Amino acid sequence: MVSCEEEDPVFEEFSGNNDPPSVDALQKATLIEAEIQHEILATEERIADLARRLSSLQTRASKYRRITTPFRRVPSEVLTEIFAHCLPTHRNPLLSASEAPVLLTRVCSRWRQVALASPPLWAQMHVTFCESNSVPWVSSDGEENMNRKSATLQALKLRCQVVRNWLTVLSGICPLSISLHYVGVFADGETDGPSEQDPTDELFELLAQNIHRCRDLDVNMPLEVYQRLEEIMKAASPSIDLKSLRSFRLSCYPIRPPSVILSTAPAEVSLLKAPNLKKLSLAGLSHSSATFTNLLSTIPSGPHLTHLSCTRYLTSTEIFSVLTHCSGLVHCSLLLSTPPPIDFSPEADSDSSLPNNIFLPRLLSLAITEDMYVLDSASCKRLYSSINAPLLKWFNYGNQPYYHTEEENQIQPDLSFPTVLQLLERFQRLTKLTLEPYNFHPHGLKRVFEVVSPTLTHLVLGQEAILRQPFRPFEAPIVAQTPELNDLLGWLTVSDSTPDTELLLPHLQVFEACPCRQSDEEVFRFVASRLATDRVDTLKLVRLRFYRKKQLDIEGRVSQLFTSEESRAKGAHPDSYTPIKFDLQYHSAEAHLTDFLSASYRVDHNIEYWDFSDTNEQVSQMSNWDVFSHQ
Repeated sequence: MVSCEEEDPVFEEFSGNNDPPSVDALQKATLIEAEIQHEILATEERIADLARRLSSLQTRASKYRRITTPFRRVPSEVLTEIFAHCLPTHRNPLLSASEAPVLLTRVCSRWRQVALASPPLWAQMHVTFCESNSVPWVSSDGEENMNRKSATLQALKLRCQVVRNWLTVLSGICPLSISLHYVGVFADGETDGPSEQDPTDELFELLAQNIHRCRDLDVNMPLEVYQRLEEIMKAASPSIDLKSLRSFRLSCYPIRPPSVILSTAPAEVSLLKAPNLKKLSLAGLSHSSATFTNLLSTIPSGPHLTHLSCTRYLTSTEIFSVLTHCSGLVHCSLLLSTPPPIDFSPEADSDSSLPNNIFLPRLLSLAITEDMYVLDSASCKRLYSSINAPLLKWFNYGNQPYYHTEEENQIQPDLSFPTVLQLLERFQRLTKLTLEPYNFHPHGLKRVFEVVSPTLTHLVLGQEAILRQPFRPFEAPIVAQTPELNDLLGWLTVSDSTPDTELLLPHLQVFEACPCRQSDEEVFRFVASRLATDRVDTLKLVRLRFYRKKQLDIEGRVSQLFTSEESRAKGAHPDSYTPIKFDLQYHSAEAHLTDFLSASYRVDHNIEYWDFSDTNEQVSQMSNWDVFSHQ
């Protein structure tokens, strides 16, 4: 018998032709093939046995591998630190199993044990709440609505239990960071108020009992509900301990008719009396002017308060009072308003008792937004001429377009010399300026650039908040139409014919605009004019938002300036070129509007959709002076 491993020489002649084999050769070949097939089956059985053996060994090894895995040996202290980095950074954690810290307790018993034994994980929470009466009726079926209301009441009670567990057990004695978003009833008439079973008071009592531990507190609720919170805090402790409170944000809005808003507004906000308060943001609060000023006066004077943001319009007299009282501010954002010009005279708008000098020795950034009636206010001029902030680095100025009328009693201000110039002329170290150019008269805007030219390195034209968000090409900001400013970039473009004494912003390094109305060719000429010249500083960052389609490759053409033969002939060397960082975004051809009835209407999938607070916390953008901080 021929071995399966060997070839019979008799059959070699058949490998090179197609001749029919003899009977003997055919029988012999059939026998050999059968032997080979038998060997194949035996080999396959051995392979199957080895595969089963391999699988068994791998299963056994995996059991020991799970025991010896490095992560199992991570010390609890290190695991706790890792867990801390799992918490949300843009808001406080939800009371939900969908995210940390609750999610961490559902992985394994050890993770649960470590998480529950880590009080700092449970010292931050975002609580959403409402009155049980706030549940809207969904049908005309009374029984169905009662069942819905009962389910809501049970959910609110359960939420109170969760808050109690986090505050009194899990968080230990750690300082607390709490954000409370309370949804009220939006109705034309009086609300029924909370029912006897409503757990609102229980929630407020928990907050009052732990207010001494609060380090950061954000409150967003109706004025009427906040008044109840004040009453419960005072009942819990006549002298509230607020020594730990460092940051407080309060947004209160009315839900009752205008006739009862002022009577509903709380006479005082106890939390403003926190002696170590550093950051304060206020919104809403429908008080009368005098009452609101009295509220602000309860803030302890001294250097503690460093951040202040107020989204309620204040008169210049109120701002005088605020800035004088809070002289230690580092970052400040305010809204300035005056009565309409028809309702006041310049003499009535001036107060001789106001100080001539408001010294703010630590102020680094100031944001002021004016309404349209501040254009020629005597008190506004006096306010601006009184602010003394020698260290100010960033000024964020917002105003509204002036609508000219031909009425005889309409005060017509000198738009070519905007009032804000009096303030800019006092800032000798200003390096960053943010403003909306299209609300200026061309002569006034050019004068602004002339005033800030000696020191300015960072210019933002338009709405800075949009520049810091994912681009939404169909949500263009609404700005005034000012054809006279279409050549705005032409003012900043350096030409050989421009004398050095007339160069605007020679130290400009960062330029941002939203929206940018200029053509791509105009932008290219502006950028190119500030390269390879010792007359001005070289641009480092250009960030623009266009609400139109792309016209040319600006970045590519700029890089070609140092590679073309013509450029080399003029002495430009590629090695001497420091690339500019470009961030240019356009309205793409593929972009489309989401249908109004779509489930994703107005939802941007690039960012979290979260209405954390209505306070419009602008001061959060004011703490980093690095020109590349937003790259």
